[in-house]
Amino acid sequence: MLYVFEGPDSIGKSTVSAAFAERLRRAGTSQPVRHWSFPGRDEGTLGWAVYRLHHKPQDLGVAALTPTSLQVLHIAAHVDAIESRILPALDAGEIVVLDRFWWSTFVYGVVGGVPVEVLDAMIAVERRAWRSVVPMVAFLVDRHEPFRLRDDERIDDWCRLREEYGRLAEREARVHRVLRVANDGPITAAVDAVEAEYRSRSAERLN
Repeated sequence: MLYVFEGPDSIGKSTVSAAFAERLRRAGTSQPVRHWSFPGRDEGTLGWAVYRLHHKPQDLGVAALTPTSLQVLHIAAHVDAIESRILPALDAGEIVVLDRFWWSTFVYGVVGGVPVEVLDAMIAVERRAWRSVVPMVAFLVDRHEPFRLRDDERIDDWCRLREEYGRLAEREARVHRVLRVANDGPITAAVDAVEAEYRSRSAERLN
């Protein structure tokens, strides 16, 4: 019962995924619902440390990180979250809603100039950590313009990220269910589309 949400920054995936998880809780599902960012930002976790290294390396005495070393750090934080929280929750029969997946490592790595063969080798390690788990559905949240870019972001880079996510989604659709969710209108409309897909997958499982 793993549902993942992907897409570039400033596209609304965190808002949509959190709203979807809250709907499931309010609907009174029989299973606990966990909503986590991936790899996470909870203080004291490896994900929290990597997040700080990513966004404020100088605060930790690091002058700079290369694109490749940054993605290796993210993979390490992913594996830690998978082993310490995500797989135990799934094994316990809980519903896990993830804000990001390994897709972000690949897409941001490609746009950052990391060779594809290097990214594939990194992600192979993470895939082993996932064991045989694949998402019930991967939701690619999409819109034509970002909500707001950071000062250090360019619209051209954002558009390239969006394009790379689309290409990756097409490839991954051969492995598991992928649904592109339009988020150009009200957030509720996007969450409605996600919930409808969830109900459809749940009905198939029961049948």
